[in-house]
Amino acid sequence: MSITPHELNALRSNVQQALNRNTDQLRLIPAAVIKLLQLTTDENTNIGDLSKVIDTEPSLAMQILKTINSSHYNVSQPINSIRQAIAMLGYANIRDIAIRQLFYSQLHGGQASKYFDSSFFWQHCLFVASLSKAIAIKLDYPHSDLIYTAGLLHDIGKLVLENHGKLSYSEFIATYVENGYSLLTSELNFYGVTHQQVGYLLCNDWQLPDIITAVVAYHHATDIDEMLSEKYVQEIAIVSFANYLAWIHGIGSFAANMPLNLPSIVFEYIALQKLDLESLLVQVDQDMQEIGVFYGIEFPGTKQLRANLVHSSIALSRSSPSGPDSAEPQAAEESINFLSSLTIPHQSLDPDTFVPQTLKAIGDIFKLDRIYMLSMTAKQRCLVAKYYFPDSLQGDNAELTPIKIDSLSGDLLTCLRTQQASIISDRYNRNHKLLKEVGVSEFVSVPILRNNRLSAVLYADNKLSRRAIPADILNKITPIANELGSALHNAKRFEQERSKAKIDPLTGLSNKRMLTDYLQCLFEDGQKTPVKMALGFLDIDHFKSLNDDCGHQRGDTALRIVAHILQELSRSGDFVGRYGGEEFLFVLLDCTAAGAFQYAERVRADIEAKGHVLKHRFNGHVITASIGLAMYQPTYTNYQDWIAAADKAMYQAKKNGRNKVIAIKR
Repeated sequence: MSITPHELNALRSNVQQALNRNTDQLRLIPAAVIKLLQLTTDENTNIGDLSKVIDTEPSLAMQILKTINSSHYNVSQPINSIRQAIAMLGYANIRDIAIRQLFYSQLHGGQASKYFDSSFFWQHCLFVASLSKAIAIKLDYPHSDLIYTAGLLHDIGKLVLENHGKLSYSEFIATYVENGYSLLTSELNFYGVTHQQVGYLLCNDWQLPDIITAVVAYHHATDIDEMLSEKYVQEIAIVSFANYLAWIHGIGSFAANMPLNLPSIVFEYIALQKLDLESLLVQVDQDMQEIGVFYGIEFPGTKQLRANLVHSSIALSRSSPSGPDSAEPQAAEESINFLSSLTIPHQSLDPDTFVPQTLKAIGDIFKLDRIYMLSMTAKQRCLVAKYYFPDSLQGDNAELTPIKIDSLSGDLLTCLRTQQASIISDRYNRNHKLLKEVGVSEFVSVPILRNNRLSAVLYADNKLSRRAIPADILNKITPIANELGSALHNAKRFEQERSKAKIDPLTGLSNKRMLTDYLQCLFEDGQKTPVKMALGFLDIDHFKSLNDDCGHQRGDTALRIVAHILQELSRSGDFVGRYGGEEFLFVLLDCTAAGAFQYAERVRADIEAKGHVLKHRFNGHVITASIGLAMYQPTYTNYQDWIAAADKAMYQAKKNGRNKVIAIKR
């Protein structure tokens, strides 16, 4: 980038007029970040240089080690130094974590206003940074790390104006939401400068790498400015595209439904055909969910992102001269109804809710008599109607004969093979047999894909009214079927993730979260109705010694052995789970104190017996367990009291020599 001293002084004067303090007093970028960025552009940098910078910031080093040792990274053994962390996870990963941690205190925090929420702003910065880096890697761009930081900092000017403007950015947004002008024009009218110009000046003063400074200064550029060196145009295009995608997914730097234009440089300098946007967005969504867990920020899930995307499309259509606002009122209403129907599949994760609603929307929009979603059944090898519209269909009109997959022929077979929507008509002899079976002269067939594989078929006809089906219906109904397929895929993933979230992956038992949820419900029910319940707290004896002597893999084997015994001996109504580490809990319903003790003793004895048989696999260590028992008492104020009582009994068993069952006396 090139700017004359005169232009720089003029810019500084304009920026100063907008701020309540001198620019040289602003230090939003920590010195350690500047040093890390300098290392990124230095070809001679090494692990020792990165480690030295981080180690000079004790709080940063502590936060990085805390992050690396969290459950997200699932390291096999504790990492105790920055050098070790770099060796395990790589230079680039540790650098990104360090920069993210350093920026967190600057970009996130402070008091949220009605219009500018720092948590929302931080989400936007993280999303743009992550997506920018993913795009850069996909395009084989060599400096993806710098692109990540550029994405993180691209809107730094807005934060400066919010925190140090004579008028806050919140006050600007309040007027901008109403005036309808472009963002940069509105900023110029309000402040006399844009957030890009503020960001450029500060990046220049802080001597950040030119790539980052260029992105901050021109990420909204629609053309190549004469001040801009062309060698940074691709970098600007990447972050501009990521910023655009963030906004249309509802993750802007502030919450406003603004029609954002996609800069033309994106089309000129990014080979969009090289990008697999679906996989990129899935990857970024996963990154955001993982980062959100650590920072305690709830990022929008896939369902909400898809709904946001469609709502943005509606806003863009309304703002476009060729959109619904310029059409006849009836056409405009139909267009809006059509766009709105695209969000229906993403308003729930329960197919029994969103599929019927989607079918109803299709029927209302396209004036179709009957609509079915035909599901593929593996056992019957048929297309079977699971959902249909309208609910008022009765008798033969409601039924659709299952279509055998082995007997498919004609245009329907071609439709499913090519995964292209089609109108199956009696104008062709090849369709006569099938049409006779379903009792119509024509019907619409639209494949529903889940993860690019055929999972269902959308069927529609006009059996009752006998109206002809318009040929242009296919182009209109296919996008809705696509959204329906995406929603079905999301629902399946949600169900799988919900199941996984309740299961400990090592032992296959319920995990701590599931245990505590179960105990919370059970405890509340127990307070209402006197029941006999026992809780057992099991801890494997000398587990640390076994792990240290035999290694973590053998330790994992010991955990699985104990889990298997608990599963084998439990009744169908009992509940067992891994509480954490070498600790397990079991809950016995409808049992006496004597019955609970008998069960626990049998578990202990089986573990000891199995431990003796397998001691040669554990370098002579015999696996045993200490178990504490506590019967449910109405005097417990919460389920934690119940666990604490069983835990106390377990420690008494340890104190009495281990490999014992102790029942607490109350």
